[in-house]
Amino acid sequence: MGKSVPKCLLLLAAAFLAGGPCALASQDNIAKVLAQAETGEAATQYNLGIMHYVGVGVPKNLPEAVRWFGKAAAQDYPQAIYNLGVLHARGEGFPKDDEEGRRLIGKAAEMGLAEAQKSLGDLHYLGLGVPRDPSIAARFYKKAAEQGNAPAQSNLGAMHCGGIGVTKDYAEAVSLFKKAAIQGYAPAQFNLGVARSIGQGIEADHDEAKRLFRLAAEQGYAPAAFNMGAICALDKGDFTEAVKWFEKAAKGGEPLAQMSLADCYMHGFGVDKNCDEAVKWYQLAADGGLAPAQYNLGVMRQKGYCLPLVLSGAVRFYRLAADQDYTPAQLALAVMYANGEGVEKNLQSARELLQKAADKGDKTAQANLGMMAARGEGVRRDGAEAAKWYEKAAEQGYAPAQYNLALLHETGDGVKKDMGEALRLYTLAAENEFAPAQFALGEIYRHGRGVPADKTLCARWYARAAQNGHALAQFATAYNYSVGEGVAQSGQEAFKWYEKAAAQGNAAAQYNLGYAYETGLGVEVDYFKAAQWYKAAASQDVAQAQHNLGVGYDIGHAGERDAAEAAKWYGLAALKNYAPSALNLALLYSRGDGVEKDDSKAAQYLQSAARQGSAAAQYALGSFYAEGRGVPRDYVQSYLLLNKAKNGGEEDAGRLMGLVSARMSDEELKGAKRLAEESENPVKP
Repeated sequence: MGKSVPKCLLLLAAAFLAGGPCALASQDNIAKVLAQAETGEAATQYNLGIMHYVGVGVPKNLPEAVRWFGKAAAQDYPQAIYNLGVLHARGEGFPKDDEEGRRLIGKAAEMGLAEAQKSLGDLHYLGLGVPRDPSIAARFYKKAAEQGNAPAQSNLGAMHCGGIGVTKDYAEAVSLFKKAAIQGYAPAQFNLGVARSIGQGIEADHDEAKRLFRLAAEQGYAPAAFNMGAICALDKGDFTEAVKWFEKAAKGGEPLAQMSLADCYMHGFGVDKNCDEAVKWYQLAADGGLAPAQYNLGVMRQKGYCLPLVLSGAVRFYRLAADQDYTPAQLALAVMYANGEGVEKNLQSARELLQKAADKGDKTAQANLGMMAARGEGVRRDGAEAAKWYEKAAEQGYAPAQYNLALLHETGDGVKKDMGEALRLYTLAAENEFAPAQFALGEIYRHGRGVPADKTLCARWYARAAQNGHALAQFATAYNYSVGEGVAQSGQEAFKWYEKAAAQGNAAAQYNLGYAYETGLGVEVDYFKAAQWYKAAASQDVAQAQHNLGVGYDIGHAGERDAAEAAKWYGLAALKNYAPSALNLALLYSRGDGVEKDDSKAAQYLQSAARQGSAAAQYALGSFYAEGRGVPRDYVQSYLLLNKAKNGGEEDAGRLMGLVSARMSDEELKGAKRLAEESENPVKP
């Protein structure tokens, strides 16, 4: 809910008939008026015209009103001449004739009638039928004001506030507002309240300002009622009372009040949340041309909140507000053009909208223009152009721009490569709590890029980024705690940060969280939870997680033992050349456990694991070659594999080598030993 920005208002009221109907208590009085009118008394003829116009004492009769006004006007009665002018301008009792209306109103003004002078001021201020000229308007307002006409006094005061057609003079404005306010004129009371609230032309007095706003509001003056609502909400925190004033102002057609009332219904401030009421009042404010309300409706359409999600509808509302130069709408519409959401993708249109906002100094738009130049989106990729826009936004303290400009300086993209400047900009963004910059500093101190490596500073920046929700930093912080790098080792702290990173979908953290639950690292052992987190990481193609999940199903830690499910996950990891999974899957195929028994497939998976240096796989494959299981019997190949397995720590491999050696000819054994020696001591090029 935006706070009211007080300002002087120039209220140009529609022209009304001059004077009011005389109060007549009896038919005798009416008879006297008729008699006096027939004798030609102009004032009485004028009053009789008013009586017929409004239907007081006599039936309402427009032709009769016009006839009696005409008689009084023929005697140069100013009020009657003015009223005839108004009726001509309105097309009441005559064909609509603006020129004749202005002529008659002008004549009454020349005769000194204040209402006519005020109306001529309105015409010249707005340029209705005459060239717009605020200085001429001010002259007419002044003539009417000097005769005590409250609307003219208020309007002339507003012109002095803004220096429109007259010199800017707040003291004179206040003097005029006071004169009109004393007469109970609500707009003047409001404007005097504004002056009192900000100390413009008069000493600031917030209590007096509130009193004046209330006086105007109680007369139904919508801007004042809105200010009363804002005072209740923002100064007193009383939204229940605020809603009453907002509703009064909203029903009086004040767009700001309509939007504020919508805000209250949207968020449940002072009333129960009510989407229908919120939409109704936002729509009325939007129909009144209020850009923020149009923007809000766009957001609601885009997010499907209180309104059906219709992206094209969001575009329509954003465009209405953007056409009024409303920056948030320009930014939102630019994003929709850039992404092709609700409108055909058009990077040029996106750039044009961002340019408008950027030219007004909007830092977000400037940063986005920099990003488009850096990525070559809609324009030729240009690091120097990107740097120019990033710098404008960075100078306003916009952390994302400071970070992106630092990246350019670190790599020398479009600017001079300068690690010192990059470090300065990263630090500025980091101190503004921009997590990517904090993480970048952690990386810099970890690897010693442009600064001495410092594990403590590295850990400190990682931790700050982690606290700001940066998933990679949370993972890095967890790792630091798990190994005691730059911080005191703590399994519990490691678990806490793995959990936070895992919740954001960080696959490595999900794997480590599964491992923590499996091994009791910083938490009680829980195989079921371990399997859940392994599955989350496995679904993101983490081979180790797929393997561990397979093991869980294989040994019954992921629930009841399920060899088929184990084979599935082993297979996914084996496709990524993860040797332990290839070995375990080979064993399942060799036993026909969870899969159809197939020595050939078992041998294939053993070969994959053996090539990756798995001593266990080399031993098993060596036995396969010795027996001719899934592969042709080949004692030489068996001997070589068993030799590798023995060197890799497989104790039984030596015994099996002896058995295989006994089955080989002397020549085969001699050749096998030579090949084994060559593999252990390859000739260097």
